[in-house]
Amino acid sequence: MLPGTTKEPVAGEPADDTDTPYFERQAVGLPTDAEPFDFNDAPLTPPTSTNPEPFTESALRKEMGLVQRNSYS
Repeated sequence: MLPGTTKEPVAGEPADDTDTPYFERQAVGLPTDAEPFDFNDAPLTPPTSTNPEPFTESALRKEMGLVQRNSYS
């Protein structure tokens, strides 16, 4: 889990009013402002600021043929 938050504007809301926790965006499969992390400690895969694709909501939605989420809100 990545600690911290990412600013994410919400339509109709003040731009500085919304912070989405990294762990929420990480679970969905959206990038964060967090320092990239090497989740599997393998030299062939680069560090990332989100979960590996098979372990995200986006991957599940893709498998089920559902529309992908482009933002957390």
